[in-house]
Amino acid sequence: MNCVVLLLSILLPFCTAPRAIAAVTISSNTLIDCENTTYDSDTVYVVACTLTVDCSHQFEALYLQPGAVLTHSPEQTFGCLINIFNGSLHVDATSSINVDDRGYPAASGPGAGTSANWTACGAGHGGFGGTSEFCQSPGIAYDNLTYPTMPGSGGGTRWNGNVLGGKGGGVVRIAAAFGIYCDGPVSANGGPSVEGGGGSGGSIFLSAPIMHLSRAVTAFGGSALSGGGGGGGRILLYADGMTFQADLDSVLVCGGIGAQAGGAGVLGLILSATDAGSMIVRNCDNVGAITPISGDLAYSIAAGLGARINVSPELNLDDSFVLEDNAGVVTTPLVPIRISARQIAINDLGFISADLSGHPHDSGPGAGVSAVWEGGGAGHGGIGCCPNMGGLDYGNRIEPSSEYGSGGGSATRFGGTGGEGGGAIRLVAREYFLNQGVISANAGVGGARGGGSGGGILISAPTVTGDGPITANGSISTFAGGVGAGGRIAIYTCDLQLDSTLIQVQPGDPGHLPGYGTIYYGTEDLNANGSPDGCDFADGTSTDGNQNSVPDELEVEGNATNLTIDYDGIMHRLMLRWPLLAGYANYQVWAQIGAEPEHLMATVHGGTYDATSLLMLTPDYSVWTFRVIGTP
Repeated sequence: MNCVVLLLSILLPFCTAPRAIAAVTISSNTLIDCENTTYDSDTVYVVACTLTVDCSHQFEALYLQPGAVLTHSPEQTFGCLINIFNGSLHVDATSSINVDDRGYPAASGPGAGTSANWTACGAGHGGFGGTSEFCQSPGIAYDNLTYPTMPGSGGGTRWNGNVLGGKGGGVVRIAAAFGIYCDGPVSANGGPSVEGGGGSGGSIFLSAPIMHLSRAVTAFGGSALSGGGGGGGRILLYADGMTFQADLDSVLVCGGIGAQAGGAGVLGLILSATDAGSMIVRNCDNVGAITPISGDLAYSIAAGLGARINVSPELNLDDSFVLEDNAGVVTTPLVPIRISARQIAINDLGFISADLSGHPHDSGPGAGVSAVWEGGGAGHGGIGCCPNMGGLDYGNRIEPSSEYGSGGGSATRFGGTGGEGGGAIRLVAREYFLNQGVISANAGVGGARGGGSGGGILISAPTVTGDGPITANGSISTFAGGVGAGGRIAIYTCDLQLDSTLIQVQPGDPGHLPGYGTIYYGTEDLNANGSPDGCDFADGTSTDGNQNSVPDELEVEGNATNLTIDYDGIMHRLMLRWPLLAGYANYQVWAQIGAEPEHLMATVHGGTYDATSLLMLTPDYSVWTFRVIGTP
């Protein structure tokens, strides 16, 4: 039996010692402002009225009974923060928690929509705001990706006529020691506008060991008629280990409709103390602005219902990445798409697109030649069309994911421009890769001039399967210009289960034989490690012989282990991590606060334990001692 003991000092929220607990009924509209501690530590019953709670307060228990509403004051950016320290939250079917339109006012906040003389842009939060005919600078996304705390921002205002944008949604953060039982709706929606932009959705954080949500939980972006829609907000549901019941189809953070719909917000789920968590990104089929998600995350991600994700500069997941139901990953010119995950699945109607995201017209190492009347096609994996006009081939067939397609040549006399090159994509899965959707880095059509060349795609996984196309094709010219060449694709795998006819690097005109690009299968051993490149683990430098998703050289031999304590103040997560030991199937996690008796927190099968709930329920500044014991 092995254990390692470490001390960790954590700065936790300070709460004064509770006074004598009482049961209080509130039956008329009441404000508990930031300085009012009258009801702190009481069991509170709210009956047929509105209770407005600003800033942070603690109750023993809270009941919203027939016709009750819990909210916070307008434009109160701290929101409604409630710690239920010895009981539960109960919301009956006729009551609600509603902080709609309670965030930042019009044209304000960190994701404020841009105002304009006519139609304005939507505000951003979890997703970007939408654009409009007269506004192309929407509100940006902001706030913590895994622990939302901020209200939604206000949509832009139409200056002509002073048509205000919608207000942002507010903030609800409730942690309950025992349970959260909501038979009524919970909402932090952004407000609507007409020619102004929609406000963005706010933030909802609910945490309890037992969670029952029978009604909708939403942080929608506000809609607009001809302005941009507001971006969706952010929701985190943390049920730390016992029971979670909710219809996730009713837990939504969609962007609002408008001239362009706002981007989807982000729903985070952590359903046990050992659950790394998952993110769900859905946009109610409102195809519109992007949702940015990037960095190194322990979460899994599932996107659907029209969401558009941007992963710049890169996304690295400990778990899976799934696209379905018209959800996709998109990018901007000269910004690559780079995703690494345990599993990558692009299901029916999902896609990853770097189309038209390479070099612009007349640029790039294989740019088509410009001339008076017409432009040449760009080269990349092959040569662009035609003689003395087409761009040359270039790049690396083995590692094409850092290469962009080049732009077609333009016509100098009539101002016609060549097509854009395709972009760059790198997808690495440590277990398997499934493509039933579309992966593409295709070039743009030449506007009566030279076509662009296809981009570069690299896919690496032990198994690559599916029946969806993978293409880096060049493009045509709409008039007299030359066609662009195909790009380059490399696939590294030990188990290829794809129809090779669906992997394409064609020129804009299949009859232009010098224009075909290259397709490389990693069966060589370029790094001389004794294993075919396609069988190498993840980045082509490590092997994973026991298929446990940990590079072999990083695995710990023998019976010694180390406990790592990771407190991320920005992400607001407290994680314990340890390497798995041979011969030990289970691990006991023990914790002690100060001089109190040591308690067994959980017995887990993996090498992580999420102790984030301690941050909400600890009554004072505390020193914790953790111990992990391996058991056969």
